Amino acid sequence: MIAGHPDQYRKPDTDLCQLIAQARFWFDQLASGEAGSVKEIAEREKVFDTEITRVLPLAFLALEIVEDILNGRQPETLIVKGLKRLNPLPTDWHEQKKRLGYPD
Repeated sequence: MIAGHPDQYRKPDTDLCQLIAQARFWFDQLASGEAGSVKEIAEREKVFDTEITRVLPLAFLALEIVEDILNGRQPETLIVKGLKRLNPLPTDWHEQKKRLGYPD
């Protein structure tokens, strides 16, 4: 939703959508045992393990936040760089929304 225009929507941010999908994919690989460690994923993806550990917590974003991102309704200030730097990710979904710029 675009601020000030409740009936207008933006296109979903493909970078944000891909980031969420990547987090869930990596978490699923670890949870299933397909990947034995963060280091293993990092080597396969050819990235530093810090990149994996920065993205993995996003697999636990509040469902409402994920749905908003997929539908282009997230706050305009919610961008990939900021989402990756949200450290630590609050476990409380209300606190997540607050930290990510959602109105109270």
